[in-house]
Amino acid sequence: MSRFTVPRLAIAALLLAFSTVSLVVEAQPGTTQQVQVLDINSADATAIAAALDGIGLTKAQEIVAYREMVGSFH
Repeated sequence: MSRFTVPRLAIAALLLAFSTVSLVVEAQPGTTQQVQVLDINSADATAIAAALDGIGLTKAQEIVAYREMVGSFH
């Protein structure tokens, strides 16, 4: 990772540390909604990128690399 920087990973870790693991979005009345739960401590980069809007594969790989370097998110 040529653009792998500790400050960017620290910011990503802080955002993830203070966010919930499960994502819930309000649905319009009378509609069906699927809720997806993601365990950030065991998910691979592909699963993270697929589950979180705005997080691409590159950022998801950085999140996994940070988790492997520092340890699980609590």
